[in-house]
Amino acid sequence: MPAPTTSAPTTSGPPLRVWLDSVSALISERRSNPQDLAHDLVAQDAFVSPRGNALRQAGRVAETARTDLSLACAVVHHSQAALLLGEAGAGQLVNGTLLWGLTGRGLHAHRRSPVALDGRATTCCKPPTSDVLYVVVDRECGHLLTVDTDGDQPAGALATAAPASGTATVLELRRARAVVRGSISTHSVAHTLTYGRLLEAAAWYGALTRLADGMLSAFAASDADEEAGGDALGGSRAAMTHLAETDAMLSAIWGSIRDGIAVWERGLSSLRTARHHVARARTLTRLAASSVLFGYVPLEDEAARRTGVTPEVRENLVAWMARSDLDTDSTVVAEAVLRDGPSW
Repeated sequence: MPAPTTSAPTTSGPPLRVWLDSVSALISERRSNPQDLAHDLVAQDAFVSPRGNALRQAGRVAETARTDLSLACAVVHHSQAALLLGEAGAGQLVNGTLLWGLTGRGLHAHRRSPVALDGRATTCCKPPTSDVLYVVVDRECGHLLTVDTDGDQPAGALATAAPASGTATVLELRRARAVVRGSISTHSVAHTLTYGRLLEAAAWYGALTRLADGMLSAFAASDADEEAGGDALGGSRAAMTHLAETDAMLSAIWGSIRDGIAVWERGLSSLRTARHHVARARTLTRLAASSVLFGYVPLEDEAARRTGVTPEVRENLVAWMARSDLDTDSTVVAEAVLRDGPSW
């Protein structure tokens, strides 16, 4: 696997939407694992460090989530890890290297030659089993390390085990050989985590737009049937109201994400404000999701028939949003309101 470099990628693929359309059937028919497809996606330079390009990155995450949330989750991990490498002065990995950021506690570095990592790290979904470079934060020493899953690792160095509950995966490392890539401050780690939470909100938004598209298609078909029967819109006033509310809420979500990105891009000096904006965007997305789903579920069968938005799409979104840290977002927003006053 290549070492970190800032050189331009050597491959160029089709536009993102074209590529996503080409793999959509593979994912829906379970012929390919979304996490494995992430290798092909990052090979096209679709997701790199967001410096100067964070809004475009968030938009591409949202577009990916319209096709599959697991694929979007993989590229969120990759984008966050690329930012960590940039923060540590290590550049970014290219040529199709899929990165997977491990930013929590639980891994311990042994300072000897070669450097080795021990411990257990929790990640929200299971990464591919090969061709992945784990990007690990050593919080005790303030260093950033990488672990090459395809490197010359000792037998049994890398193992995975699912926890007893939830959708998260525990990665267990046993004397896994690592490389120190540079130093990184706690503020830089916090800045990166805020970016990851912002991308997660963008993924939620993308998945919601797919459900909204299904709702719109089903509603339009119902409206056409009523019109053909001479009673256009006669029983659809409630649906029309909900459709208008959905449009307004989705627009507000993206505006809130855009505001969060603008503050986040100011850098570490605006970290506290950025955390507030990002937590507010995530809170708004949760509120919108409950309303969108309320209007979508009665139309789900028709949406599945017309646009292929199966119940699994809704279930995956609900499961992903349920695993997120609601308390952290609520605390950040509430403390900011109490400290600085409300936004209204």
